[in-house]
Amino acid sequence: MRPGFPISTGEFLHLLQRCMPPDGWPRAVGVANSGGPDSACLLFLLASVVRNHNGARGLPQKVVSLHVNHALQKASFDMVHAAEQAALRAQVHHRTLNIPWGRSSYPDKPQENQPSEQIARDARYRLLFRTMIHEDLPAIAYGHHADDQVETAIMRLAMGSSDLGAAGMRPVRRWGMGESSGTQPYGPHGMSRWIVRPLLTVPKDRILLTCETYELLYAHDPTNFQPSLTLRNAIRHHLSQAKTVDMGEDTFEREGMPKGRDVDNRANTDKSEDASKGEDMPSGKDIDNDLAVC
Repeated sequence: MRPGFPISTGEFLHLLQRCMPPDGWPRAVGVANSGGPDSACLLFLLASVVRNHNGARGLPQKVVSLHVNHALQKASFDMVHAAEQAALRAQVHHRTLNIPWGRSSYPDKPQENQPSEQIARDARYRLLFRTMIHEDLPAIAYGHHADDQVETAIMRLAMGSSDLGAAGMRPVRRWGMGESSGTQPYGPHGMSRWIVRPLLTVPKDRILLTCETYELLYAHDPTNFQPSLTLRNAIRHHLSQAKTVDMGEDTFEREGMPKGRDVDNRANTDKSEDASKGEDMPSGKDIDNDLAVC
């Protein structure tokens, strides 16, 4: 068992209230469920709070799990299975969304010589947003945590961000206020949809401990541990190495390597999951437009 203590539902309730949209919680909230430990923890805690406070004013009444399958690697199908199991354990409605590469307004499936991370991110955001509209989900929760916040601040500083951008991700923001490239014109619907991050102040270690405590199943996306793939991955790798030197050999396990209830692809994996996050390369210096997919 890892040192420290897991996140209780009581603590999570307080975290949830700190990222509440300005107009209060809508009836239904989506969760970007990548199948990794961060989203498994988030989904379990959110569903538990909603279930335990059923009918309480000021809280969501329904949770919907949303997993985007990019189908770009063999591990994608392990992530699909892990996301389904996480939703089953949380006892919530779950949808697997397959990106329709090359159809409608979606680009062709990226090839090896293309910037697949950015292409996949744009397609994932578009599909999640359309699903939020179709499912009438005014808000979606992401599993970003305190370690992700550090990575984001360093990444933005490296890109020349001002102090505003270096402040990192916001616990709650409008969907339509994060894209600077103009590639995703979300329009007025984007201004009425919200991204929330309840775990943004929680260290990764406590998320992993929570998964172990409640025996939550999850998988790891191997692309989140390839330093050459994205700037975020490179920063994560550097921080991991520095922590190993500072804290000893046991750090390698604490950084999120498979353990305990990790499922299916533990043999061939090495973000913070959420592939829902090695995915988030900001398209602008100062604006909060990053994820994972989760």
